[in-house]
Amino acid sequence: DNLEERRKEVEHASTRRGGLRGVLDQLKKIVVVDMRELRSSLPFEIYLQGLEAVPVTIGVGDYVLSRDICIERKAIPDLIQSLASGRLYTQAEHMCSAYPEPTLLVEFDPARQFTMVSKEALAHTGP
Repeated sequence: DNLEERRKEVEHASTRRGGLRGVLDQLKKIVVVDMRELRSSLPFEIYLQGLEAVPVTIGVGDYVLSRDICIERKAIPDLIQSLASGRLYTQAEHMCSAYPEPTLLVEFDPARQFTMVSKEALAHTGP
């Protein structure tokens, strides 16, 4: 509802009072965040950048930036598990059918060194 109200404000903006540009400058940029993502640090980072994080339960993806752009966020352990189980493929299919610009965001732990690991080494780590 809040998004719809803001959209109406923009559509009915008077060009005599600074026009559409003035209204758009006053609107906050919004990122729709899946409720399950609130445990992640990314919603807080979004807030620190001056964006409004709107928590909603999303059926496809973790973040929606626009009607065209959806983001699925994966930390490395979740990425490995999702690849092994086939869940990532299913999630990617759903995102591709729902959004013209689906995106996979791979989140690295800054406290850990990133290295390439062989397929054989991954097979021995297990879930």
